[in-house]
Amino acid sequence: MKRDTGVAVFFLCLPLAVLVVLSASFGIFTSDLYVRENENWKSQSIGQDLFNLIVVAPLLIVSSALSFFKKKTGIFIIAGTLLFLIYSFIIYCFSVHFNQLFLVYCSILGLSIYIFAFLMSSLSPTLISEWFDDKIPARIISRFLIFVALLFSFLWLREIIPATIQNKTPHSIETAGLLTNPVQVLDLSIFLPAFILVASYLLKKNKIAIMLTPIILVFLVLMSLNIIFILIKSDSVQKALPMIFIVGFLFLVSMVLLFVFMNRLKKKSTRLSFIHFYGDESYS
Repeated sequence: MKRDTGVAVFFLCLPLAVLVVLSASFGIFTSDLYVRENENWKSQSIGQDLFNLIVVAPLLIVSSALSFFKKKTGIFIIAGTLLFLIYSFIIYCFSVHFNQLFLVYCSILGLSIYIFAFLMSSLSPTLISEWFDDKIPARIISRFLIFVALLFSFLWLREIIPATIQNKTPHSIETAGLLTNPVQVLDLSIFLPAFILVASYLLKKNKIAIMLTPIILVFLVLMSLNIIFILIKSDSVQKALPMIFIVGFLFLVSMVLLFVFMNRLKKKSTRLSFIHFYGDESYS
């Protein structure tokens, strides 16, 4: 038996989008959901909820519809959006006090991971690398990904190393009222090293790196815009202005590079190809 992956992803993303809307709506409109968080973490959580409601859920539906109609751009947007949801809901699950939505958070995280894994297992790096011509901007994107990785590594280590030496809790953790900073954990352990690895292999025109690059760029577009949402929602917007400008710059560069990369799609074949979930055959 063979399954149409695009159709399957579309119908899996619909309940995921509903759960994201449910989670975000309760966070925004229910006054006691974040009652055990301090003001700083509560503000960040509501900012995240606003972004999920306004941007992430609609983007998930639109991109899965593009995938349903076998449009190549849709698959990269879905994968990048799922990666963003995995990142975000790891934080919800482990760094927000237990509340009425705990099972919803777990469901979103689980669905995002399994849909992402299903999607990646259904794609062929060899086929996807053939979608693009030889003029993909590999060098500039590689340098940008390495720059992002080094920038955030510096920002996090600038706080972590002095606190470690002095045996103190970093200021960002005290401000948010957390045990550790989940963003620093995810970035330093997984995402920033991954950026450097993909950047290194992209320079060699590695097929897996070519497949992952637009997904990472979509993730960076969403993450930088999300940070701007959260900073604007915070009470100290004026203090956050330098960070807003820096992240805004990253957002614009990520958008431009994503557009340039996707513009290298060959015009001859505009439809999406999957490996069937039960077999090696593909279709166009």
